[in-house]
Amino acid sequence: MVQQDQRNELVRLMKSREKKNNYSQNRPCYSFGRPEGVDPGISDCSGICRDVYLRVCGFDIGGNTSAQVDNAKRGRNGAKIVQTPTGIQFDEGALLPGDLLYFRGNTAHTDDVGHVEMYTATNECYGHGSVLGPTKKNLKTYCAGRTGTRRALYAVRFIHDNDVPHAPGKLGDKPLVYGMKDPQVGELQRLLLKLGHNLGAFGPARDGVDNDCGAMTRDAVKAEQRFAGLGQTGNTDLVTIGRVIARANGLTPPPVMQTVLVTGGRVNIRKGPGTSYKIITTVKSGDRFTASGEATDGWIGIIYKDAKAWISAKYAVVE
Repeated sequence: MVQQDQRNELVRLMKSREKKNNYSQNRPCYSFGRPEGVDPGISDCSGICRDVYLRVCGFDIGGNTSAQVDNAKRGRNGAKIVQTPTGIQFDEGALLPGDLLYFRGNTAHTDDVGHVEMYTATNECYGHGSVLGPTKKNLKTYCAGRTGTRRALYAVRFIHDNDVPHAPGKLGDKPLVYGMKDPQVGELQRLLLKLGHNLGAFGPARDGVDNDCGAMTRDAVKAEQRFAGLGQTGNTDLVTIGRVIARANGLTPPPVMQTVLVTGGRVNIRKGPGTSYKIITTVKSGDRFTASGEATDGWIGIIYKDAKAWISAKYAVVE
């Protein structure tokens, strides 16, 4: 898929969820319904953008607006800030569909960022505020309504500017996420079949190999994560892929050594997976910890000072 195709698919996916999601800042979001395809879904401004990028591009742009801006500043996954408006309006001559537009609004976040919209066409953006979303907006009118401490902050591009097709790569070069369609997913599915997993009757040979990371593939990945002692997220990260490759080839998988990267600004480490548990300490964006191998909806287990602890998945990612 060339970059222009990716931009078109990002816009299509965003528009496909117009007014179909309830608003919630809880994590994880269910931007495409829970279960898949059942409406309403659940998302917020940063969650819907994160999920469409995961589905189309296969990488995580960050769990909230602060993490996304931090990642853009670090150039993670090739991201770059393409515009820093001096006034309240963005210069559309410097924008491409799929670019993310960030606005001020939260003093606890990096550069006070508080909201994000996706640029989708000339004088048009989509984003999820309160109530049902995402919604279509007139970009100029929307920016004019956000002044002072809520005005335009950055335009960020997470997809490279050129239209050179991506090299196909090999299994293990990138994470594979639920809903992703990619030849590497087919390679993973063949290995999962070799390990005895049932992937249904999908694909040309009706053996489950269809290059589509669907529910049965996700369940097989969870089973492999359970076998390996990893957090059973169903997300096929690079550690999981490496262990599947090793097992399918009769090799001893490498020891589990996952790292958890803090992406939020200031984040609490707690004794258990929830805000009702006692705070142990506070950490900052860029800090890293060894993953404990445990995970629940919205929380990641880590090792802190040789003891198990938990951090919100809203402000951290497993590397």
